[in-house]
Amino acid sequence: MSGEARRFRAYCVGLPKAGTHSLAGIFQPTYRSLHEPERIELVEHFVGHVRKQVSDEQLLSYLRARDERLGLEMDASVYNYLVLPQLLELFPEARFIVLVRDCLSWVESAMRHSLGNISTPYEMSFWRAWLRVRRYRHEPEEKVLEDLKLFPLRSYLEGWSRFLRHVHQLVPEGQLLAVKTLEIAPSSGDLAAFLDIPQDTLNLENSHLFKAQVKERVLEKLDQDFVLALAQETCGSVMDHYFPGEPIAGFFGTPS
Repeated sequence: MSGEARRFRAYCVGLPKAGTHSLAGIFQPTYRSLHEPERIELVEHFVGHVRKQVSDEQLLSYLRARDERLGLEMDASVYNYLVLPQLLELFPEARFIVLVRDCLSWVESAMRHSLGNISTPYEMSFWRAWLRVRRYRHEPEEKVLEDLKLFPLRSYLEGWSRFLRHVHQLVPEGQLLAVKTLEIAPSSGDLAAFLDIPQDTLNLENSHLFKAQVKERVLEKLDQDFVLALAQETCGSVMDHYFPGEPIAGFFGTPS
């Protein structure tokens, strides 16, 4: 760990494909910030804990040692979601940032990510487990997704909703800041105030890293009424919370 005092301790718990690369980037190089540090080791400890092969104390011990070793001020990783209760227990002063994009734009980005052959086998195993895809099947209206070897639409939508509900329920209100993925740069003032740092220390040139490679819209291959009905059923209340006044149907009226 660097000998410099830690100016703040923050974790980004954004969804996959919600801007964690960019969030980590805007804190570099002024602050000690990394994207998905030690992700394999972190997931291995989490899986071992779920399987009762790693005790509660062993998991906490790993997270303490990891924190001391890395000495990060900003740790931006979807995998922080897996150990969120433990991070809250170990570091009660920590701040948490959740990156949010509307449900259908997020599903679109997640599907493009898969079609762009960006995901490694390791990542795909995580996606299958996290989205609980074995619980779902493709409906007749989404045969195109099955043909493209993409997961059922409901698994993506319920995964989006479940993730955001979980974060909102666990993290105390004063320790959580929600930032919209498309507004990372415009939200720099809110980020700076939340972490009590000067706004001009943030590197806004890094506010849109790791752009998707595949541009063709997947969801437009499906029946629009089917998509909107399922999105409203699974994500409606969460959308109302984070995107008040913005109808889910607006996705089909926005450019790629």
